[in-house]
Amino acid sequence: MKNLNTNALENLKLDLENHVLIVTMNRPKALNALNNQTLDELQMVFDYVSKENDIYGVIITGEGRGFVAGADIVQMQPYRSEQGRDCLV
Repeated sequence: MKNLNTNALENLKLDLENHVLIVTMNRPKALNALNNQTLDELQMVFDYVSKENDIYGVIITGEGRGFVAGADIVQMQPYRSEQGRDCLV
């Protein structure tokens, strides 16, 4: 995909098929729980898609036995309530 540095993606795999971008969450050991890095990568991909006229749709799926387990609570443990809320909003 032009103009998108896919080498910077550690937690997502991307495949483009017939103008449809397939985004695969790739943290199967954590049941694809969303951490800050994954959220940043998703934002980067969605920013790219919003400017790309050749992508007509996006499918989001998960590697392994789970789609997305939710927020990565291991990463959120040191946060106070306000910080955790700000992380997700």
